[in-house]
Amino acid sequence: MCNHGAQRLYFLSLFGVSLLAELMGNADYAKYPFLSESTSMAISRMRGLNLGALDGTEVLGHNAEEVFSIVRVRLNDALGNGDSPDLADISHEISLASFIFALIILRAANDQRLTSRFALAEARRSERYMGYFLAQSRRSQAVPIIEHTCGINLTDYYGEGFLVDISDYLKNAIVSQPSWKLVNRWVIAGKVFVKDNEILHIFRESAAKSINQTVQKMPEPVLKGELANILSEIMVYKPKVVVKPIEGGVPPCVQVQLDRMKKGENIPHAARFLIASFFINRGYDIQSVINLFTTSPDFSEKITRYQVEQIAGKKENGPKYMVPSCSKLASEGLCFKTEECDSIKNPVQFTGKRQKERSSS
Repeated sequence: MCNHGAQRLYFLSLFGVSLLAELMGNADYAKYPFLSESTSMAISRMRGLNLGALDGTEVLGHNAEEVFSIVRVRLNDALGNGDSPDLADISHEISLASFIFALIILRAANDQRLTSRFALAEARRSERYMGYFLAQSRRSQAVPIIEHTCGINLTDYYGEGFLVDISDYLKNAIVSQPSWKLVNRWVIAGKVFVKDNEILHIFRESAAKSINQTVQKMPEPVLKGELANILSEIMVYKPKVVVKPIEGGVPPCVQVQLDRMKKGENIPHAARFLIASFFINRGYDIQSVINLFTTSPDFSEKITRYQVEQIAGKKENGPKYMVPSCSKLASEGLCFKTEECDSIKNPVQFTGKRQKERSSS
């Protein structure tokens, strides 16, 4: 842990500034706070602020109680409900400041799963605003922000979607979903047609990644006063990893996805189905399977329970789903075969022992 004395916010000068700042107003800064232009604007007001002396009557010229109440709302909604509030009735400056303080608190929490959940919630909030832009034909305003966030070049295609360079598309495509495979896309002169909702998905993932990276770059602060109080409060959201002995061995395709979730990564739907169907078919009860997903950034007990029960055939007398075959997983980019997989055709057959070992025993 670093000791930064007065704990000044100098470390936030890591953010850069680009020409995009010339196109943005205060409302845009608050809607897309993860952009370097937004954070730089906020930091220009916060430079020299002492983290250890924030319990006065004012913070950045605003009532301290009001500022910290917004920080609490932002963190509690994101970590508790998986979504961030619009904050439309809050001044843009307080909104931006609350975002910066939330990042500082998360860095002090030093838990990647909390950070990932917050990042995804904030990305969803920005995605909603970007969706309004596209729906209201404000595409000329939306395009520079999307391009800057995702690192891609867009060509508006008659207001129905966008054309994206193949190289940019492949870097952002969801390879585990067949509809995103290049063979299933409309390609025009080296560019791939992408619908608005798909661009928004890419935007959301890029925004979440940006927030995660921002927190990771920060030196770990020492918090006092109200910031320390908020830090203590949010630890209740720290995922509780329930460990249950796994019988019969776990195939690498499943283990890779479990490890990703433990790191706070947001794995695709096909990977979640693999995990749920595998453990259900190994005889695990519903609650034990649900517990495996608690570290996922977008975890919702209600939604997870519904989906797991559906896979287990507990909903409306539906069928119990089988584990996807190895060939199916390979086609979805979810196969991580090792020698221990031997010649199995389905992950549920995995034992962790090669055929030769079994034959000689």
